[in-house]
Amino acid sequence: MSKSIDNIKAKYKENGIGILSEQEKTALLLSYADKGDTVEETAEKICDKYGNLYNAADCDISYLMKECDINLSSAVLINLVSQVSRVTEINDAMRIRLNTVENAKKFFTSYFKGRNTEVLAAVVTDKNFKINNISIISYGGFSEVHAPIRSIADFALKNECKYVFIAHNHPKSDNKPSPSDIMSTIEIKNAVDVIGIPLVDHIITGNNGGYSLRANKGDIFTEIKEYKL
Repeated sequence: MSKSIDNIKAKYKENGIGILSEQEKTALLLSYADKGDTVEETAEKICDKYGNLYNAADCDISYLMKECDINLSSAVLINLVSQVSRVTEINDAMRIRLNTVENAKKFFTSYFKGRNTEVLAAVVTDKNFKINNISIISYGGFSEVHAPIRSIADFALKNECKYVFIAHNHPKSDNKPSPSDIMSTIEIKNAVDVIGIPLVDHIITGNNGGYSLRANKGDIFTEIKEYKL
């Protein structure tokens, strides 16, 4: 291990992570997976390309390996930064009541952060919009795969909830809904209406944040006065 890495470790132990530059943070992390003499050069390359460690952590592992010429162990370690950050954000977001559009968008943006593939999720809440449970209903493009309506209805019934939300992500595009997204939302809304559990909203997240179908396509949904637009 180079003397410079030893100095970074000493600096970290004495003053904490906040004192380190982005390049030093990256070099320190890489030093646990790569014992070679090029750790600092690799850290510099990563920071030059992505700006900071957290941006790099959101990248696909194979792409990170190719673009920055790093080994698998290093790429996996960097990717874990995003996963740990995502879990922390989700745990914090679980305390939010989904009683407003902004709260719902904030929650699902945190929930989908770091996912590189499209997923469809359902969340059930009590009468005060406190989250009771969340489940990934299906993987793959929402517009490409038929939304499993029965799975959503079964999930809502098993959890004895008052309200249900659905959400899906566009990891590589904006949050604009497609005609298929809107049609599937109507089908899901009609299905859960039959079992007496209102569909509050369908949130779509993309690289430009969250989108609420209730706020933008309100005629799809039954009025819920307690949910603030």
